[in-house]
Amino acid sequence: MQSALSITTKVLPGNKIEIEIPEAEIGDSVDVFVILPEKAEAKHRSVLDIIEESRKRHLSRTAEDIDRQLQEERLSWGSSTADSIGKRRSHNNLTEESSTTGTLESLSFTL
Repeated sequence: MQSALSITTKVLPGNKIEIEIPEAEIGDSVDVFVILPEKAEAKHRSVLDIIEESRKRHLSRTAEDIDRQLQEERLSWGSSTADSIGKRRSHNNLTEESSTTGTLESLSFTL
């Protein structure tokens, strides 16, 4: 009767495998079957599908909700941090005079 042996091993560098067969004699001829694992196919999604999925996760978040949440977070930092943010905002609201046209341009930055 022919015997069979099932062994699981790792692929070594150089795409080689090494197995030990305790029941075999040196010089015996054996058949080896290699069954490679199934690899999951990469799921290709369009950018539109990704955006739509993201929107479904955050249905209730409007711009107003986000602004309100940010304001609440800033208020929880304490007055010294809020004052510091206010000073930076007023510093970033710049007015600059253009020397080439003689017009006044207002630049406003929001952090």
